Amino acid sequence: MTGPEGSAGPTAREWAEAIWLAEVIGQREGPPGPARAADDRDTDDRDTGDRGADGHETGAVPGSPSDVPPTPEDTSEAADGGAGTGTDPGTGPGGGTATATAHGPPGAGATGPAVPDGPLPALPRISHTLSTGRGSVTGEELPGALRDARGLARALRPLNRRLPGGARRRVLDEEATAVRAAETGQWHPVLTRPPDRWFEVALVVERSVSMTVWQPVAHAFAELLRRQGAFADVRLWSLDTRDGKHAVLRSADGGLRHSPAELFHPDGRRIVLVMSDCVGDAWAGGAAPRLLHTWGRRAPVAVLQPLPTHLWDLCDGVPMDLRVRASAPGLPNSHLELLRYGRWERPRDSGPADPLPVPVPVLELEPGWFAGWARMVTGGALPWAETTSLLVDEQGLTPHCLPPFTWEERRSPVPPDLAVRRFLQHASPAARRLAARLAMVPLRPEAVEAVRRGPVAAGGPLPFAEILLGGLLTLRTTAALGRTGEEHMFEFLDGVRSRLLRGLGRTELLRALQETSALAGRAVGARPDLLRTVIGSREKPDADTLTDMDRELLDAAGPALRALGPPYGAVWDPVRGATPFGPVTTGEEVTAEEDPAPAPAGGAPAAVASRTGGPADGGTGGEGDGAPPGSGAGTGTDPGSPQDNGTTPPNAKDTTTMEPPAAGGTAPGVTPSGPGDAGPKGPAPSGQSRSPRSVPLPNPHFAGRESELAELHRKLGVSTRAAVLPHALHGLGGVGKTQLALKYVQLHRHEYDRVWWIDAEQPAVIRAQLTMLAPELGLVPDPQSDTVARVLAALASGTPHSRWLLVFDNAGQPNEVIPYLPSLIGDSEGAGRILITSRHAGWSDRVLTTKVDVFTRAESLDFLRARAPWAGPEQADQLAELLGDLPLALEQCAALQRQTGIAVPDFLTMIERRRAEVLAEGVDSITLPVAVVWRASMETLAAQTPGALELLRLLAFFGSEPVALDFLHDARMLPLPPTLMRLARDPLSRGRAIRAINQFSLLTVDNVAGTVQMHRLVRAVLQDELSAQEQSETRHLVHQVIAAHDPGDTQRPEHWQNYADILPHLEPTKLPRCEDRHIRDTAINMISYLLARGVLRGAAQLGERISTDWQSFLGADDLQTLWAMRHWASAHWQLAEFALSRPLSEEVLRRLRETVGDDHEYTLTAAGVLAADLRTAGRFADALELDEDAYRRSVNVYGAEDPFTLRAGHNYGVSLRVNGRYGEALDLDRRVHHDLRTVLGATALSTLFSVNNVARDMRECGEYAAALELQEQTLAQYRTQYGDRHPHTLRAIKNMSVTCRKAGRFDLARTLAEEVLDLYLAILGPMHIDTLAAFANLANDLRLTGDAEAAERQGAQALERYRTVLGAEHPLTHVAAVNHGAALRAVGKFPQAFRLDQETAPGLERVLHETHPWSLLAHVNLATGLAKTGEHEAARDLGERCARTLEERYGDRHPATLAALRNVSLDLVSCGEEERGAELLASVVRRYRETLGGDHWETLSAEAGRRAECDIEPPPL
Repeated sequence: MTGPEGSAGPTAREWAEAIWLAEVIGQREGPPGPARAADDRDTDDRDTGDRGADGHETGAVPGSPSDVPPTPEDTSEAADGGAGTGTDPGTGPGGGTATATAHGPPGAGATGPAVPDGPLPALPRISHTLSTGRGSVTGEELPGALRDARGLARALRPLNRRLPGGARRRVLDEEATAVRAAETGQWHPVLTRPPDRWFEVALVVERSVSMTVWQPVAHAFAELLRRQGAFADVRLWSLDTRDGKHAVLRSADGGLRHSPAELFHPDGRRIVLVMSDCVGDAWAGGAAPRLLHTWGRRAPVAVLQPLPTHLWDLCDGVPMDLRVRASAPGLPNSHLELLRYGRWERPRDSGPADPLPVPVPVLELEPGWFAGWARMVTGGALPWAETTSLLVDEQGLTPHCLPPFTWEERRSPVPPDLAVRRFLQHASPAARRLAARLAMVPLRPEAVEAVRRGPVAAGGPLPFAEILLGGLLTLRTTAALGRTGEEHMFEFLDGVRSRLLRGLGRTELLRALQETSALAGRAVGARPDLLRTVIGSREKPDADTLTDMDRELLDAAGPALRALGPPYGAVWDPVRGATPFGPVTTGEEVTAEEDPAPAPAGGAPAAVASRTGGPADGGTGGEGDGAPPGSGAGTGTDPGSPQDNGTTPPNAKDTTTMEPPAAGGTAPGVTPSGPGDAGPKGPAPSGQSRSPRSVPLPNPHFAGRESELAELHRKLGVSTRAAVLPHALHGLGGVGKTQLALKYVQLHRHEYDRVWWIDAEQPAVIRAQLTMLAPELGLVPDPQSDTVARVLAALASGTPHSRWLLVFDNAGQPNEVIPYLPSLIGDSEGAGRILITSRHAGWSDRVLTTKVDVFTRAESLDFLRARAPWAGPEQADQLAELLGDLPLALEQCAALQRQTGIAVPDFLTMIERRRAEVLAEGVDSITLPVAVVWRASMETLAAQTPGALELLRLLAFFGSEPVALDFLHDARMLPLPPTLMRLARDPLSRGRAIRAINQFSLLTVDNVAGTVQMHRLVRAVLQDELSAQEQSETRHLVHQVIAAHDPGDTQRPEHWQNYADILPHLEPTKLPRCEDRHIRDTAINMISYLLARGVLRGAAQLGERISTDWQSFLGADDLQTLWAMRHWASAHWQLAEFALSRPLSEEVLRRLRETVGDDHEYTLTAAGVLAADLRTAGRFADALELDEDAYRRSVNVYGAEDPFTLRAGHNYGVSLRVNGRYGEALDLDRRVHHDLRTVLGATALSTLFSVNNVARDMRECGEYAAALELQEQTLAQYRTQYGDRHPHTLRAIKNMSVTCRKAGRFDLARTLAEEVLDLYLAILGPMHIDTLAAFANLANDLRLTGDAEAAERQGAQALERYRTVLGAEHPLTHVAAVNHGAALRAVGKFPQAFRLDQETAPGLERVLHETHPWSLLAHVNLATGLAKTGEHEAARDLGERCARTLEERYGDRHPATLAALRNVSLDLVSCGEEERGAELLASVVRRYRETLGGDHWETLSAEAGRRAECDIEPPPL
């Protein structure tokens, strides 16, 4: 093929052999390229394999050599780039060979402004070799995905699929070639396209300052992906962000520039993985995120984050927790659906005004992270995937993913003390050790690499990456080592080196200095033994013998030499100064007597200069940051501790700087946090909603109140008429009503069997907490009926506790609370006592009251002697006078003075002066002193703890009930103000702020419940200090925080605690009146939560308030108003209050049809709600028509698998079932269950509800054995997932009991029926329709287990209650009559049964139709009555008519058909047709055996010639 010029071209055979040879050897040896310069050997970014001249790893793309043109078959597939781009035949899109595009020269079409192709600042020269020799990356240093190749393979398994005939290359089909040769006698190779892998991978590795240390990991990861075999191609690219302004796509070796569109696969089969630490100006300025947005619109994209998750908040791109789902495999990121504000938002829903951002998953390099992502990409993560993602749009990162501080703030100079403290807060022990050793050497790349890989090094690239993130370094330009030109190198900020060395003792410092300087000396060409010689001799080295590198090494070691003591510091002095390579700026040119904290001199800090905090006065460093002079701020020491002035001896270990944190994360030398300060998460409150609180501890400094306590005990503790009335303590907020109640409980708790404490400010909370008392009173919790009423009755009866005390703390208006007070009328001894505390004076007109006033002066002085011993008698009297003897003001004032240490006279003067200032504003004389003291506390708090006052103001706009700290945790991704952003994202800073606030007694912290609570007066003061505009903005911010705590899924029990946290704050914060529609969705979700929990009465009340309010606020036709009304109607329907639910449902459906049309999702759902009301009204046919129309429209508009369609399908199945169309219901329910299982998962509430219906349909179709097996599995899942008392579990138990009866397992059926009836009575009450169905089913079980008398009594009771609840003409009432007639015949009451059947059969025919199965079964039983009265011919005729109709509808082997035929055979015999009757009976027995089995009780009854009794299960409606 390389013959002389003019020779013949290669033959076809030669071309085929060349193609085959290129495929075989091309993966091991690339085409020859230019020789690599010797000086570039250390900077090469290659991995263990060879690399072609184009920069590709050879073998990454199987193909022909570059000098071989493509075959005709491959011409159409030669280019797979984006539109307008093309490549030479032999060069892939990642190639380094210069190629021209269709529209311009190489690089045309790149995003962002044009970037000159001239030299960019060189990266630090750190070896990227991956071999096992020196400088390699060992297994212990690699991330988990690289250490556990098998685990990564398992995680990527969903991607390991093949597509038939999809490969672009062709291989020899040996068998076909042999066949052709045998047939033709000539050898002609037959080529075929082998199955190809599904996806290709473009691994784009960022080239930036901070990503330098991760280049070996990137190449190792690329090689591992190739070896996994999961992808058709793995190609490496480079993303150049070194100039900080642009993100330029280049070939893997950093060569030619390429268009981002070159990564797009024509068939959408290429995944783009971007490995980046998300640090640098290109991320902060938006260049890199915009590129992600470009790729995410056309391809699946993910970011591979080499940093561990605890460092992500320090990056310029901060991912947020996000729930996404994919409707199909292999979708681009722009087609993923996001769950935002509790709703799934589809790409088609977003318009130009509010475009949907593109989520880009961020993956830590651990196998577990890849597993969920792979399932999402392949569509196997349904119903959704929990991701940690960046949200990007055309502008860059959305505000949710920006760091707490602005770009400018994070790059502003910071003092060295603050920089080091910030670094130490987040750094690992390995990073601290490495930072200390690097502080002893020049930070040339060679020296850094030598120290990083030294004998004591550990952790691989991560420790140095932490240092880059820590804000300790700047970049400077210096002479290139060993060659001409300049290079960029790092340098510590001025003053940082000495502060990093403070944690090393003298012995450790000596050893580390000698070892580290020897490593660095060998790396940079200085004398390796220079520092060892200097330290050993303690003499100044001869300056003439020092090379430039020696001087640089000594300059860098200067701070360490000074730390060793004056003799060594003197050695350093002569060699300080400029070198030909520029000075080593250590910032240590200060005397031992002065240790200032100057801002860094010279140029702007590097892109990684400041990551762990905001501006210098707002960092999250040691306690006291930003405090006034003299408070210890800025030094990392507590106030009053000796300050470090630079004279600390080297052997005096400063544990506040370099020691690793102790268990729990507290650095040595720093006062450990209390149990509640470790972060926002405390132990979750017990139960699924906040229980009635155990009695809080009283104030240990309680003083006075003897007369009030005596009066209270006299009225509550003696047997008088007064004891049967509640007693209320009322008075001004802050006068000590709660503390007085607590003191009474402390003194007299032994007089009571039980003491319960109820938070009584809101009726919804009162109901929830009273409900939680049910277990202690021996009652089953009653979430769906009025459990509260039964709790109050039990309390009033004194059973099981005859002496109890119920405290309603902070009660609201009397009309809101009195309905929840137990009745105490009766015996003067009473069953218990009620104590109320409230600010409302209206209680004095309703109950016995005691007005609690401010302290007397003597009580104030007694209190101050215990609480403020620093105050003398005169000063205490003066303070009490200034504060108006208000107990809360006295408590706050004492705390303020104790914390600040201000001299008592100055403190009193400050209070007095501020009092005059506030009086001028016209504040009343009572609350005035409190406001003054609180403002003083808040100013001191703001000065000592940045962000604490902002947090306090935020909490002031919540309700007065405890606020869960999880609110702050979930708000970390919101665009909060900078100071609040830091507290939300950093648990340590948040814990410090809360601890500081608590020290001033401005908050009550409950570490067990994980909550904080603010006194209402503090809230009022904080709110009044803000302008109207500021109040509105803060209140809206609280709305956003609450909405962020909303998981958006009320049906899963694991989310219920979040909604329990929100409930007390929903209405006090005025969230339902928020202007943001997305936030108002949380109000609707709260109604849905109460419905899911079974708090139906609370759901109805909340739904009514919100719906009524929104009718005036939003309008009666607003979608949210109508959706809230739909939930309101649902609450009444589940309470069986059908007279209230149906008008609401009709109005909602009518308005939705008028406003958004018949095909809107809400309209179709509302149609299903109204259909349920129609079924409960007995209008089965109308309900069927409505459900059928809704389902048909849903399928046409939204598709068969849409969640709204599946909901409509479920409702349609219910209507089919109650109309006797069992086969159609079974087919539909099976499809719905299959799709729900795919969309929501196997254990979701809706999925289990659906499979329960499938089992019911199977039973109605006569498939008893299969239905029983499926129902057993379903019930087990219900019990596991939702417990035994969830309403859906009860329905599954009832369904199981009926299926057991039909399958012949009578004893188990009766046991289950008795269990479920007891539960229904306890939870729903005796008159609920589900309870009535349980009554009727138990009557059938009693009859079949031989207890006919009990069955007759049970059936009569069920029938009477059905008549009362649903009316005499309701279909279910007639069904109950059918069952009762069977029970009457079982006890021999044939006339009564016959009369009942004569009424029931025509009644069912009237309300349903003559061919409905219930009507037919009622007529079968009526025929039995005719036979019992001797009318055998009439019985035969009626039975034959019913049997024919049943056979036409359900077939000749359905159990109902066989029952009718069995009775007909017996009637034939009674009519004298013995032969015909016997023949028919034999046929029936044969069919029984074939259908149910020979040992089934129905088969045995038929063989014995017994008549069949037909019973009917009242189904759920």
